[in-house]
Amino acid sequence: MSVYSIWLIPSEKSYAKLNDEILELCRKYQTPYFEPHVTLIDSLEGEEADMIKKTSKLVGQMNSNFLRLTKLEHGETEHRCVFILAEIDEQLLNLHALAEKIFDKKEDVFIPHLSLLYGRFLSYTKDRIIREIGKNYDQKVFFDKIILYDTTGKEESWHKVKEFKLSTLKNK
Repeated sequence: MSVYSIWLIPSEKSYAKLNDEILELCRKYQTPYFEPHVTLIDSLEGEEADMIKKTSKLVGQMNSNFLRLTKLEHGETEHRCVFILAEIDEQLLNLHALAEKIFDKKEDVFIPHLSLLYGRFLSYTKDRIIREIGKNYDQKVFFDKIILYDTTGKEESWHKVKEFKLSTLKNK
C-alpha cells in the first residue's frame, strides 16, 4: 500500500519564484528537490484509485484561494527543515477539516507551511539560512491547483499522481 499527500500548489508566477528559491537551496545544500507546495494533509495510506476518487471529491468542494505566507522558521524534522509559515484562517481550517473528513484521517496537529529546504541540519545552520533569506516573508500567494502526490519512500521516488485545477471564486 502506498502513502499519499495532498498538496496546494501556487499559481504560475508565485510557483516560479518559490521554485527558484527551493532549487537554489537544494543545490547549495545538496538536498532532494521538491516542488513548491503547502501540504493540506499527508500520510494517507490507500490504493491509488481510491485516493484519486477522494481527491476529486475534495476538489469539487474547493475554490482557488489566497494564502498569506508570513515568516521563515525552522523545525526539527526533515520535511520541516526551513519553511515559510502560512497564516491560518477560517477557510484554510475548514478546508483541512474537509480533507480529514473525506480521507477519514484525523491529524494531531496542522501547521500549514511551504518548505524551502528538506534535510537535517544543526540549528545554527538553519538560523543562518533564514538570516540569508530574510526572516519576514509576508507575501500573499494564490493557490490554484491541488496535486495528489505519492510520497512513499524517499523524496527521490515521490511522484505526481494527478493534478487538479481549482475553480475560481465567483464572488471575488
